[in-house]
Amino acid sequence: MLVEPQVACQNCRTAYSLEEGTSTGMRCQRCGLSLVPAQSEWFTRDIETYSGGNNGKVYSDVIAAVAELQLPAHNEVDAEAVGQFIASLPVPLSLEYYGEGDRRVMLVRGEEDNLRFLAGNIQTLWPSAALQILDEDPLVKQSPNPNGREYGFAFKLGASPYLPIRTWESFLRGDPVHTLLATTLGLETNERVWLQIMISRKGKPEWLEPVQRRLKLEAQRGYMINPEGGSATVPLNYTQAPVPQGLTFARGAAYLLVVLMAIVAVIVGQQKSWWLFAALSLPIVILGGLLWRFLDREDDPWGEADLAMVRQKVVDQDAFYLVSIRARVWADTYERAKMLASHIDRAMSQYSRAGGNRLQVTPDLFESAGLWIWASEESENTMWLGTDEVAGLWHPPLVNEQMSPGHVPVRGVEIRSPDPEDVRGFYRIGRYFTSDGRSKPVHISSAAMKHNLFCIGKPGAGKSTLMHHLSVAGMRDAENPAVIVIDPHGDLVNQIIGSIREEDIERVRIMDVGDKEFVLTFNPLDVKREGWGVIEVVNSIVDIGRSLWSDYWGPRMQIPLKRGVQMLVAANEMRPASECLGLSQLSAILKAHHEVRDQFLRTELEGSPHRKILARYFLDDYEDLTPHFKEQVISPVLSKAYRFEEEPMLALFSCPETKLDIAEIIGDRRLLLINTGMNKYGSEVSDFVGSLIINVMLRELIHQGERSPDNRAPVMLVIDEFQTFTGVPWAELIQQMRKYGGRMVLGTQSMASLREQDRNIPEIILSGVYSMFAFAMNGDDADYMSRLELSGDRGGPTADTLISLEPYKAYVRMEREDGRLSRPFYFESAPPPEQNAFIAERVWKRRAEYSLPYDAAYQKALDMVFYFDRYGATALSTGVGSGRPKKEKQATSTQAALILLDKVGAELSAIGEGARVGLPWEDESDEDGGLEDRDPSGEAGEVILGKEIAEDWRKAALREIEEDDKGQEGGALK
Repeated sequence: MLVEPQVACQNCRTAYSLEEGTSTGMRCQRCGLSLVPAQSEWFTRDIETYSGGNNGKVYSDVIAAVAELQLPAHNEVDAEAVGQFIASLPVPLSLEYYGEGDRRVMLVRGEEDNLRFLAGNIQTLWPSAALQILDEDPLVKQSPNPNGREYGFAFKLGASPYLPIRTWESFLRGDPVHTLLATTLGLETNERVWLQIMISRKGKPEWLEPVQRRLKLEAQRGYMINPEGGSATVPLNYTQAPVPQGLTFARGAAYLLVVLMAIVAVIVGQQKSWWLFAALSLPIVILGGLLWRFLDREDDPWGEADLAMVRQKVVDQDAFYLVSIRARVWADTYERAKMLASHIDRAMSQYSRAGGNRLQVTPDLFESAGLWIWASEESENTMWLGTDEVAGLWHPPLVNEQMSPGHVPVRGVEIRSPDPEDVRGFYRIGRYFTSDGRSKPVHISSAAMKHNLFCIGKPGAGKSTLMHHLSVAGMRDAENPAVIVIDPHGDLVNQIIGSIREEDIERVRIMDVGDKEFVLTFNPLDVKREGWGVIEVVNSIVDIGRSLWSDYWGPRMQIPLKRGVQMLVAANEMRPASECLGLSQLSAILKAHHEVRDQFLRTELEGSPHRKILARYFLDDYEDLTPHFKEQVISPVLSKAYRFEEEPMLALFSCPETKLDIAEIIGDRRLLLINTGMNKYGSEVSDFVGSLIINVMLRELIHQGERSPDNRAPVMLVIDEFQTFTGVPWAELIQQMRKYGGRMVLGTQSMASLREQDRNIPEIILSGVYSMFAFAMNGDDADYMSRLELSGDRGGPTADTLISLEPYKAYVRMEREDGRLSRPFYFESAPPPEQNAFIAERVWKRRAEYSLPYDAAYQKALDMVFYFDRYGATALSTGVGSGRPKKEKQATSTQAALILLDKVGAELSAIGEGARVGLPWEDESDEDGGLEDRDPSGEAGEVILGKEIAEDWRKAALREIEEDDKGQEGGALK
């Protein structure tokens, strides 16, 4: 029970009622000092009669550090393990519960070295728990409400010190810590609750040896205890009551003597006279009274003692600690403070035990000493508790499906440290955490940089920051490899540019798809590159197309795409390197009139070994298709080919002048940074750009196989979000990279999209990976990585850990310098390297030295779009494959223009079936020899227009169609 507050003396701590204090002028009757309101004494049951006591020798250290325990998300550790944890505590140490508003935590207070030692112990028993040293003590601050009050009280044992309070054989059926944490629930904003279990020292109480001797004596008397007893559900059974504590051999002899004298007195009294009996009885009564006094059991604590419980404390527990238990509450009103204090009092009553001990409220004699105090000697505010008793008062609580404390910091991440040899290397990429809570640097080894590395993590998990470090590490590797970075979003590229060393500025080349100032042009149909042939170039485009457009892919699409690209590449083989045709001409090749393709084959591919096979396809197979079927065949190709006539593909990939030479990038060991522009132009453009560069790089790498291993240039390919590049033969890439001097750093958000492409791709990719960095990820990936890659069942991270990783934290498996793989360990990525704006500006300015101005590149590419106009723009009147004409008629200029606009249905019916459309500028004699072999009968409706006036005819035709449509129903020509 809690009583009303009174007034008390701060010196001797004597308490008085308010009336008593007023009658004495608010002066203490014992020491004469002033009385003050009893701030905390009213929390004790018998405060009115309390007269102070022995505080013992008390120490206070204001520089004690405070740490916060972050609980494991899942905890099944039993009482025995907790007891081992308590037995290894570095003392003095304060174990605390603290609640403030909606927040509640478990704190540990002590010397910093002790806290670090304790952090290691906690990590050993609870790998996903952590003890974090705080920069600021949450208790050392002013009350949120200046008008609020602070009250303190303590607990002491309510029975003999050798009787135990309640302990738990297992916490699985109920954890007392949950009850203590519940006292911090329901707090208002201005309220705080604090409970401290202060462990001052480890030692041996004075009563321990006498009690142990007494238990030994009872055992010799045949005292039996049911070994199953002592729990809450099994009663204790014993066969003999304990011997009174006051009974000794001398007292026993005196007792027998008195009994003997009494018998003699009775006999004498019966045989003689009663006066003799009375005379003899008097000394017997006197001796009996003395004996009763000697054997009085009223104050004998053993009289009511449960010897099984005594044994549980003094025998079963092998260590004892001098402990003080204190509490404080902060509240706005006295009534509210009283309620909060009663919550703590009731929670502590769970440790009371019938036949054992209990904790009862008492004034806090150490209140004025501060938060961090420890006593070296026994006092009225201290008690000796065994390991199991302390373990029941404070430990990381049980957390499972049935029990989970709310509003408490919980972490589901297991923290494991590496062998120091695992993290030696030449470049720092982050840090790991030791068992004592400290951190040490993690370096990546040169051996790790020679093999493939894999990073996986959700957006914002820290994956790109780590890839930034790995890219910089590649630039600074002793092998000095060429580094190619492909980034779909551009953030990684921009960060790398800002961290380039001055000596590396000359090595940098930038391809930014969204750059409107300069463009690093690359014509994928340029066959003049060293080691490339027509078939290799064609196959690279077809392979990319097959992967990118798999939903539309088939023989119908593949054949015209392949032959169209082959015709352009074969022509480039015969043309100067600076005048290459590009993919923007693909649609024109497929749509052109057959005579235009015939003329192109005659003039552009003269002497080419590919001319014959291309002529057979385009002049025979292709022309034999019906118009409708041809439209079905080429429509999917045209829908993709048109993209190369638009920004940004036109200037980037169809400029006749190529500025990017990947073979040179590799051979000269340069740094190529590519932003594929997904944010600006979408995934399709980004996919094509990235897939194209990766495929070209792969072919260039394979070409290195023709050289001796010593002459092969190392190359490191860094691909962020590599799952977005679907046109890459990943199986071949993984196999060939290492063989020919390459290594990759691959980053992805999830492997789900890879499985959509091919369910075996994750296994194929990971088969070539040595070092691995696993940031926070989704459940499916976490389960896969934990089971198959990070040894989750052999000490590695669990799936729950991988799901719960904090930003920039990861589990890592790295290749050591000696080639061995480390065990997975907990890792934090280093912050991004410092950015140098001056260096970045210089890097960007140098684009003018190796790129083309965007406008110039765009204009050159645009001019090439109309390249086939030099052979005449063409249109079909009745379509290829129709029958030969029976008669011809001269058409008007408007009709010719209509044919240009594909308005050839009803309009040509007025001319007549099979009519030939002749044009005023048509010249039968071709000085250039362009159409010398044309069939004189021709095909119906053929029109060949010159570039000079084609646009004028087009406009005139549109005007005439508009006028005719107004006057004629159905749009028919009169």
